[in-house]
Amino acid sequence: MLFFQCKVLIIKPSYVVRRLEWSDGQWRKQRLIELSDQNYRSVWELIESHPESEVAAVITTVQLYRITEVSIHPCCSYCILILVLIQPVCA
Repeated sequence: MLFFQCKVLIIKPSYVVRRLEWSDGQWRKQRLIELSDQNYRSVWELIESHPESEVAAVITTVQLYRITEVSIHPCCSYCILILVLIQPVCA
């Protein structure tokens, strides 16, 4: 089973880079290109990886969607569904 950890490497106004590391030695550096409080979405672009990526670019989108109208858990106003989209862009 693979495990991963995330480290934020650079935080500057309008520029964030994170590094995702897996237990088997693979890693990816991603740059934040969108963070939306209104749409509950974050979008990351692959800038470097080990081993090398087989595609020209990878855009990762994490989008949260409301799945209930009523609270089913006392600590949250509603439950959310996390949808991760990984979109390779071929050269």
